[in-house]
Amino acid sequence: MNTRGITRSAAQLVFDYGVLRGDKVILNKKMAVQRMCEARAEAAALSKALDHGVANLSDCLHQLRALEEEIRDLKKLVDKQGLTLVMVDDLVITAYGIH
Repeated sequence: MNTRGITRSAAQLVFDYGVLRGDKVILNKKMAVQRMCEARAEAAALSKALDHGVANLSDCLHQLRALEEEIRDLKKLVDKQGLTLVMVDDLVITAYGIH
């Protein structure tokens, strides 16, 4: 998959948030943008909890880092107009951008 600039983490996002259609899992641009907005809202809520001293510092920093990586990967998916994974059972056969 890396030969097409598709990382394992981007493929995982498609698997987690995409829609199953036959033997394909699709995360289109609109769904990626929606998830990016949700991830940014989650990050803002975590930052606010940190500012107010409500949450555990270590846990929040770990979650913030994970959300930042997710947002970075979602931006790449938006640039590709989305991503499609072709699967057989639980095995990814190929992946390609929707452009």
